Amino acid sequence: MPAASTPSSPSTPSAPTAATKASRQRVPVARSLDALPLRAKLIVATLGLLAIALVLTAIVTGTATHRFLIDQTDDELRQLSRTVAPLQLQQLLNDQSLIPVNFTLRVVTPSGVVKVGDAVGAEGAEPDLAQLSIARLRSQEITTVPGLGDRPTWRVLGGPIVGTDAAYALAIPMSGVDATVANILWRSALIGLAILVACGALGW
Repeated sequence: MPAASTPSSPSTPSAPTAATKASRQRVPVARSLDALPLRAKLIVATLGLLAIALVLTAIVTGTATHRFLIDQTDDELRQLSRTVAPLQLQQLLNDQSLIPVNFTLRVVTPSGVVKVGDAVGAEGAEPDLAQLSIARLRSQEITTVPGLGDRPTWRVLGGPIVGTDAAYALAIPMSGVDATVANILWRSALIGLAILVACGALGW
């Protein structure tokens, strides 16, 4: 005797997947672009390429300017380490008043950091010298360290103090470099925006 067949339940439509939803959302956008006249499409494409070129130009300009200013700061540190810094260390040993300078000078010993002088305008700011060992400072390597607290970064050049196991740390705050690069990027952004608006208005 044949088995009774069970009636199949009506199939329910499956819920649309995320890919299906995204595809449906792209259709009106594609139709809108197709509806644009050829002139408008050319203007949009040209402005897009121009915007990309302006962004890349601003990035390259900012990077090159930052590297140039860093190199200038490093050259200044090397010059100061041969001239003014030894004079300040000698004044410290002789308990004399220090001349105002544009750099911060510290003596780093195994027992701690001795404050020698602060850069003019940077009083209260301090480079985080705890990240640098005495051996690294004595190697006369130039490096970048953060400032203590919410402070700008510093460019630091160390060197040995002859006849001791200590080292000196010559530091210049990078606030001026950062401000110059930020100013260039802001100006580039404003000029680029003005160029885009002008080109769009002329092309339309």
